[in-house]
Amino acid sequence: MDNFNENYPISAEMGFDDAEVAVRKEFLEFTEADVSLLKELHVGLETQRNPFSEAFYRHLQHFPQLRSLLDTPERLERLKHSQSVYFSQLTEGEYGLKYVENRLHVGVVHQRVGLTPQWYIGAYRKYLHELMPILYHLMGGECRKVYCHLQRAAQDRFFRYGTGTRHLFSCRTSGDFPGKEI
Repeated sequence: MDNFNENYPISAEMGFDDAEVAVRKEFLEFTEADVSLLKELHVGLETQRNPFSEAFYRHLQHFPQLRSLLDTPERLERLKHSQSVYFSQLTEGEYGLKYVENRLHVGVVHQRVGLTPQWYIGAYRKYLHELMPILYHLMGGECRKVYCHLQRAAQDRFFRYGTGTRHLFSCRTSGDFPGKEI
């Protein structure tokens, strides 16, 4: 991670452009109306950033297979902060090529630290599990509103998942990764 260059554009190398992003959104039925609903949640979710990150990493620390990735208090705090920022980005409303580039760089980091797909995929389940009661509270317990917002959050999560795993799986099969010289 020491030589990691956030400015290295790997989206084109991985086949992402505005048209590819549009196709992925269309496949997931992720529309501007969904973006608007997510943006509505932004202010309410901002207060949950740090507690969400704490709960997420507390869960990860229960697994010996993941503890080595969280080996120092400094790294753990840095990861919690990064997770908190990421949680905020869930509802900021930017889901274009810049967003995809960010997700691909996260995929590079996950590859470099040895995070395997089963843990990456499992983390999405944990995300949704932690998000459900937060949404329920923010929506005042109105099930229909919770359902609509959870559906939008899931669309966003799978958009992110598809972006991040594309990198992880291509690295696993090729034994290489874009931008390795950075």
